[in-house]
Amino acid sequence: MNRHVRATRALIVASLLIAGSLAGTAHALVIEGRVFKGLDRVPVANQKVTLHVVRGNEEVPGATKTSGADGKVRFENIPDGNNLEFYVATEYAGAFYTEGPIRPGHDGSYRQDLTVFDVGNEIDKVEVSNHHIVIERKDDGLHVNEILIIDNSAPTAYLGMGASHADKSGIRLGLPASIKAFEPGMGAEEGTLIAQGRELMSTRPVPPGQRPLSFTYHVPLSGRM
Repeated sequence: MNRHVRATRALIVASLLIAGSLAGTAHALVIEGRVFKGLDRVPVANQKVTLHVVRGNEEVPGATKTSGADGKVRFENIPDGNNLEFYVATEYAGAFYTEGPIRPGHDGSYRQDLTVFDVGNEIDKVEVSNHHIVIERKDDGLHVNEILIIDNSAPTAYLGMGASHADKSGIRLGLPASIKAFEPGMGAEEGTLIAQGRELMSTRPVPPGQRPLSFTYHVPLSGRM
């Protein structure tokens, strides 16, 4: 093998190694953000923030970081591609906050801040501004999808009395009797939206601002409304 062939092959191998290295890093993301408290946006230190990675209806492994003294969190080496979506979430004073899906900015960077609030009990500041009910009749009964927009105009998250007066509740709504197959949707974390008898109760506070809430259930044709 002459020197020209050896040099050419070495150049090809080097080029492939560089290309492989670039390909390995081209699909890794950095996602940054900060955690603030209240409308004054005071940085929150030592706050755990979880990055949720979702592909379609499936959640794949993410990561959890703790905010620094300036409220900053940074997630590195996050895989990109394959139709992945990214959400950040944190829990503060019993309230759960989620933001996303996170979109790249004009400069291509991924950033998403979270704002948390103290908890109060100003019930007069909380209202349902929109309420849609979609009912589909099927052979086994009525399939119902309720979609609400909940407004909290107070500067604090709302948490009031539960049905038993021993528990705390953020939201309490009436339901038809004899419902089955209750499933929470938007704005409800698993295990925090409870249907008992003819009442729906959320164990989470209602954060300030406007939030969607949806859920579905089935009313058998022989059931009472």
